[in-house]
Amino acid sequence: MTGAPRPRHDPVVPDPVPLLVLALPVLVTRFPWMFAGPGLDADSFRVLEVAEIIQKTGRYEVSRFPGYPVYEYLVAMVYVPGQYGLTNAISAAATSLCLYFSP
Repeated sequence: MTGAPRPRHDPVVPDPVPLLVLALPVLVTRFPWMFAGPGLDADSFRVLEVAEIIQKTGRYEVSRFPGYPVYEYLVAMVYVPGQYGLTNAISAAATSLCLYFSP
């Protein structure tokens, strides 16, 4: 069977501009508190505890059910006890991504 060649389908690459438009205000509004600490929510302290456990043992533990392994591993990769800037930046970036992918 001959005919026109099938069109080549390129992978869909999302436009980065909407992400930047959403991410920039989120990051700017959270920057004053980025280095202030984990806050008062007990969940944030549990995430930091699990990050230390992952760093020391390499074993995953749930900070809160049902578990958030991607976030908890990301925090474990950057967490330095007493320094909260990178862990809070990860939270702000996750917020931006949620805004970008929400309908």
